[in-house]
Amino acid sequence: MHRPGHRRDLATLDAELSARRDDPRLVAVGEIGLDYFVEGLDGEKQERFFHTQLQLARKHGLPILIHVRRSVDKVLKHLRQTAGGKPWQGIAHAFNGSEQQAHACIDIGLRLGFGGAVTFERALQLRRLATTLPIDAIVMETDAPDIQPHWLYRTQAQRDAGQAQGRNEPGELPRIAEVVAGLRGIGIDELAAATTRNALQTLPRLQSLMALSERAPHPA
Repeated sequence: MHRPGHRRDLATLDAELSARRDDPRLVAVGEIGLDYFVEGLDGEKQERFFHTQLQLARKHGLPILIHVRRSVDKVLKHLRQTAGGKPWQGIAHAFNGSEQQAHACIDIGLRLGFGGAVTFERALQLRRLATTLPIDAIVMETDAPDIQPHWLYRTQAQRDAGQAQGRNEPGELPRIAEVVAGLRGIGIDELAAATTRNALQTLPRLQSLMALSERAPHPA
């Protein structure tokens, strides 16, 4: 049951989504979801908020961006409960579940985000998914400044020795995409075309937002 403060927060979100319905920057509801990796987070509270946020996404006809960390099955439970008989549009950010969970997410309407973590050779399951999942099920993402690719990552020992942790940036994405393209045995242009198409299909308002960005004046 939501406490009064929680109800106010969710009511504010509902009101903001209504007020900004014509804002081209409103492309999705998110990042929302569940995290059972970080210690000390209130799981029940997360689920209450997440469930209502999904209902609000349905109410306002918006896609969803999902945070899913050691919580795939519970995320899927809430997606099914709030689907209303229609497939979802959305992205499971930084997906790192099993092959069965991956296909369950795809079946419910999500695409799966791949970023810096897939560049680590020890990430065997993730690299297997990046290789074998249908190409129309994946998108590329950065999550800057976090989830560094292997060439930016510093171990705890290296950090203790004074080396700064690398900062991930969108400019790293082409090199990350090269890794995924290599795993799949396709050209980088083919991967870029497919994942861009996937992103635009999942987030329809992104197309007009990108067009606005291209028309905006750039500083000299």
